[in-house]
Amino acid sequence: MPERSSVSAAARATSRREFLRRGATLAGLSWVAPAVLGSLAACSNDVVAPGTVATIDMSTEEGALNYFYALTQFEMDFIYRIYQYPYTGATIDEANTFQNGFYAIYSQKNAIMKLIRHGRIPDALRYNFISVNFNDRANTLAAATMFADAVASGFAGAISYLETPDTVTKAQGWASDAAGLATTIRSFLGLPPFPGTPLGPAAVMAVLLPYYDSKITLLHAGAMA
Repeated sequence: MPERSSVSAAARATSRREFLRRGATLAGLSWVAPAVLGSLAACSNDVVAPGTVATIDMSTEEGALNYFYALTQFEMDFIYRIYQYPYTGATIDEANTFQNGFYAIYSQKNAIMKLIRHGRIPDALRYNFISVNFNDRANTLAAATMFADAVASGFAGAISYLETPDTVTKAQGWASDAAGLATTIRSFLGLPPFPGTPLGPAAVMAVLLPYYDSKITLLHAGAMA
């Protein structure tokens, strides 16, 4: 299996530009976000209906892809809330980042969904962000930073669970894009760029699970790293 590797500073900078470009392109299409969310279940064969339970088995490549899929769903749902209902004092750059981010992550979600031939987890998991004050800029950006860092670290740390060279290449792109978004969100709080630290699935889910209403079971994830 390929070795885990952090995302370089140069890759993060390139990723940020590419991420914003892709998101802006998608946002320019004649899509309406609620319609996009409502159409997710129709984007692929073997659709798993929305539900409250998901098991992610990291011992297979499709199971690992389900992990990427779960992280993408999580971030897309959170970003959508900010995009649709911007917090007080949001700058144009901030608003554009979350709008473009939603469409870029939506496109990524569809790409991952098509790679999972069998046993895909529910296409719409349930979350609980009641602790986040979406009207407050500092509170929202702090949460967004924590989640974006977790997703980017999770992507980087899960590449080693994949086996197919083409899938590994795709996952490296997803990790680079996630690092770019994390760096952009961090900049809104005056924080340094995303450090590129890979984390194992158990460590990442320890951060995210408190914000799920769905029950997520992680199998063969190894030790927390």
